[in-house]
Amino acid sequence: MVYIKRLEVRGFKSFGRKATLDLEKGFTVITGPNGSGKCLAEGTKISTPFGEERVEDLFESASRSGIEVEVAGLETYALPLAPLFVRSLDPGKGTVGLERAAALYRQTVDGEVYQVVTETGREVRVTGEHGFLARAGKVSWLRARELRPGAVVATAEGGLDWEVVEEVKVLRRARRKVYDVCVPFRHNFVGGAGFVLHNSNVLDAIKFVLGEASAKSLRTDKFASVVCDSLPESGPGKTAFVRVVLDNADRKIPVDEDEVAISREVDSSGESVYRLGRVQTSRTAIGDLISVAGLSHRGYNIVMQGEIARIADKDPVERRQEIELAVGIAEYDERKKQAVEQLREADTNIRIADARMEEVSNRVEQLEAERNHALRSIYLQKEI
Repeated sequence: MVYIKRLEVRGFKSFGRKATLDLEKGFTVITGPNGSGKCLAEGTKISTPFGEERVEDLFESASRSGIEVEVAGLETYALPLAPLFVRSLDPGKGTVGLERAAALYRQTVDGEVYQVVTETGREVRVTGEHGFLARAGKVSWLRARELRPGAVVATAEGGLDWEVVEEVKVLRRARRKVYDVCVPFRHNFVGGAGFVLHNSNVLDAIKFVLGEASAKSLRTDKFASVVCDSLPESGPGKTAFVRVVLDNADRKIPVDEDEVAISREVDSSGESVYRLGRVQTSRTAIGDLISVAGLSHRGYNIVMQGEIARIADKDPVERRQEIELAVGIAEYDERKKQAVEQLREADTNIRIADARMEEVSNRVEQLEAERNHALRSIYLQKEI
């Protein structure tokens, strides 16, 4: 097992300033990314400058006027080109202001939806993984499935307020569309009922640094777009940087160090630079190195919430493909396929070379016969 010990992020998506996350050993599941299942049910209203708007209407508006990105046929992201603002809480100041939404997310899920109601009658419907800002001795984020009657959660009208949860009801399990809103910098938005709800970009950063080659998998149209918008418009600082430190005490990764640091930096042109420690290297070299330990940007050592249910719904053939990918067989199958193709190409080249050699050999025999005939003619002429 390879553990992530530390993650350093700077200029990546919503991370403007450098942020360092120290992770405990055993941390193998990262929760909370947009699209991981922590979403709002249809009909939930979002607080905007124009009043309360249904989240599905905001999604459709962003989709029509912006760029729509579909990931694996399961998730859809709407990237608004025109400014789309929602109300968001500044936890440091306890004030609510307008923040630009970078993307809206939609997914069809087959699971439980939680209805949370406060003593004042505020109500919101979300999936079990959606986070609420709560206070119980200290302020922290609690998932909907962790809320109980009597819990104190944050609400926001003109500023930060706290209300007691009166009821948490699990609605009937059904297949339905759910939505989320990505708000950079503050990572939260205010629901129409005044609840402060949460999102994050941590998982994207890990996939990015481990070599994710698809910008769509990071919910963006191009890699240049992962560079934080709040950075200066020009200059050497206009880059997105992520560095992950892996625990290598058991030497699963073939590097004679207790820690292995991998970093990736991308500039506003979309060009990436990879480093192993301080030494610049290639994406392929990084992928080959970590694959020895069974680690990759696509593997299920990074587990997104909702993935287990998605795999369970697949047919046996598709499920086997997912398992092969998880244990690393699929990667070797791909390498085997490439090797077979290279062997086929080599065999073709050998056949061509053999044919040319045969042609040359025949020509040599012909020239040798002509030479012998000429020498015989010369000899006979001398004898005469």
